[in-house]
Amino acid sequence: MLVAVFALGGVVSPLVLGWIVDSAASATIGYRNGWLVTAALLLVTGLLSALFMRPEKDARRLGVLESPAARVRVRH
Repeated sequence: MLVAVFALGGVVSPLVLGWIVDSAASATIGYRNGWLVTAALLLVTGLLSALFMRPEKDARRLGVLESPAARVRVRH
């Protein structure tokens, strides 16, 4: 199921970009708009990831211990 969800991006993104290019006045403007949409999506999802990801909470939940040998610090 996870692979199917990830593969869905490879199917949907060309369709969306094609729709953006076709709806623009010229192909140049359409591709520029497509890149702007991509940049906006990356910015929004990056900000959401930075706000909501909590690796130390996941480490506690999964029981991952701090390993001095690996020089990986996990705050508890």
